[in-house]
Amino acid sequence: MRKLFTFLSLAAVVALGLLVSRGPAAPALPDKPVRWEYAELTFTRVVAPLPGGGGPAPRLIGPGAAGAPAVPQTNVWWITADEEIEAVDWKALADKLRAPAAKNDGSQTMHRLRVLNRLSADGWEVYDHTSVNNWTFRRRVQ
Repeated sequence: MRKLFTFLSLAAVVALGLLVSRGPAAPALPDKPVRWEYAELTFTRVVAPLPGGGGPAPRLIGPGAAGAPAVPQTNVWWITADEEIEAVDWKALADKLRAPAAKNDGSQTMHRLRVLNRLSADGWEVYDHTSVNNWTFRRRVQ
């Protein structure tokens, strides 16, 4: 009788053990940690003032300027760990990055968007911006 009671007790414990939920399984660990590549897009926009304090309307200075109204000059840099591309404006940078051609020769804003669309197509995403003129990008490294 004692053997029967021990056998039934053991069978009850095993049955309860099979019915009790063990909870969710732990998530699988990724094969490798994600690696990122970083780059910076920086631009400056400068208007040259008149010598001697300027005036209400800035004028170009230098040979051949002859007091012509100043035109803002933009310089743009795309810098990665492997290359540095400098351009005189957004259109030139878009052309150097082989961005799809614009339908017409529009504004610098349109060309800036061509640059951003090209970088996005290459897998770059904005990671941080330290100022209005400086953006940090990143993309996954395979």
